[in-house]
Amino acid sequence: FDQVDGFVETWYDQSGNGRDAVQATAANQPKIVDAGSLVTSSGLASIKFNGTDNTLIADSVASVFSGTDKVWSHFSVAEFNSFSASSIVTSLGSSSDNSPLIYSGQISSNYRFFVRDDADINTFIESGTLSVNTPYLNHGTTNGAAQAQFVNSNAAGTSSTNTGAMTFNQFTLGALRRISTTSFHNGSISEFILYNSDQSANRTALETNINSEYSIF
Repeated sequence: FDQVDGFVETWYDQSGNGRDAVQATAANQPKIVDAGSLVTSSGLASIKFNGTDNTLIADSVASVFSGTDKVWSHFSVAEFNSFSASSIVTSLGSSSDNSPLIYSGQISSNYRFFVRDDADINTFIESGTLSVNTPYLNHGTTNGAAQAQFVNSNAAGTSSTNTGAMTFNQFTLGALRRISTTSFHNGSISEFILYNSDQSANRTALETNINSEYSIF
């Protein structure tokens, strides 16, 4: 048999809300089977983004996070294959303006969690230096008045920037997507969980649960 590749058209929402992340264009679909072998991270199935044009899109998610002092709280398991360019795991943006913006991913070999509101008030938190081809469990949260990021359950920093109104119409896995789409993710994403509620009180339990599957730290 030929050693074929396999690609992901739909990453199904497991919450029951039906907000699936989809890529209808075959050339832009991330890979899950490479030359007949399952793409893995920590020995488990993962999805490989090529750093050029791969994305999964769930724009119906964006309205959930539009408004004043809305809460974004996410957990992800991802690897970065190169630090030659920015590599964004996930983003919320606007198709008509570069503000507002929320993104999480690798910038200059750091994990960055960035939040900007409609009035161009922004804040970002960066971790220490990452390693390539290494899975990381990342958590970032903002409630409009405070932000925090954890990498492998270690605090990467906090901020008390008072961001306000945010109006989004685009949600993306695998790139920074706003007026234009840039900073395509070069690496894998194995897990992504997103809440519109502050999960700070549950963070340790959620990280422990995720880590029990992936054994990252």
